[in-house]
Amino acid sequence: MGAHLVETMRQDFPKSVILNTAIWPYSTGEVILQNYNVLLTLASSLEHSTGILPLYNDDILTTCRQLLKENRPSYKTMNTVIAQSLLSFLFPCANTSTKGAIPLYSSNRNILSEIQEHLLTHSSDYFKLLTVKNIPQCSAKVSEFNSDLWEGMVNRIRQMLIANNSEHQINWSVKLNNDNRGAHGGQVALKSIGNMLFLRGDGIYDKQLNRLDAHAFGMVPKQESFGMYTSQQQLCEATGLRTYRDSIRLFGHEKNVSVLSNN
Repeated sequence: MGAHLVETMRQDFPKSVILNTAIWPYSTGEVILQNYNVLLTLASSLEHSTGILPLYNDDILTTCRQLLKENRPSYKTMNTVIAQSLLSFLFPCANTSTKGAIPLYSSNRNILSEIQEHLLTHSSDYFKLLTVKNIPQCSAKVSEFNSDLWEGMVNRIRQMLIANNSEHQINWSVKLNNDNRGAHGGQVALKSIGNMLFLRGDGIYDKQLNRLDAHAFGMVPKQESFGMYTSQQQLCEATGLRTYRDSIRLFGHEKNVSVLSNN
């Protein structure tokens, strides 16, 4: 049904930006034909969408159990985790990648256009799948006692991205070495075409944060962060990273960090 609607919308609005959220089914499925359904739906959606953001039921369930401490989470809890992942980059904020702070939702800017021009500039279906990482993911009671520093959170979400991990199981042995292998020749580190980093919360405009994002995610020569990007990075209009900041506390967290990536 979703793929059919996307195809219909593309016929009526051929130049519009269409970003889909695709919920992957559980690896041990509910119906025997789910793998075929996923592949056929994905093939159709890729053809007619500007981009697709997959979210995985297995990961969402693990987040609810490990971080929210709900062994049998309800659909409401799981949908809240999904909604928070989407809001972490869709909620309005200021664009501080350019000179000054430009409101993201001003008359000539919107988040879908930003995503398209920075992460989805290549026409091939191979470059239409996006990834979102968001921290912290915890209950309201736990968030009251968090004392995370910006530097630690940015480094943590960077490692989640290159190791393709969730917050509760970060693999710190994965490094961006010259051979793109883990520290012990194990897991391959993921590289990006482009990243959009969102920092929200208290003290977001402190001077000490001015270069934090560039050193962790940017194209800083002779630094490990430079190795985050593939040769396809040149397809992006910008230089690999675009950063957005806002002083509003998202979900009540003192600090919230998320990254939307094409990797």
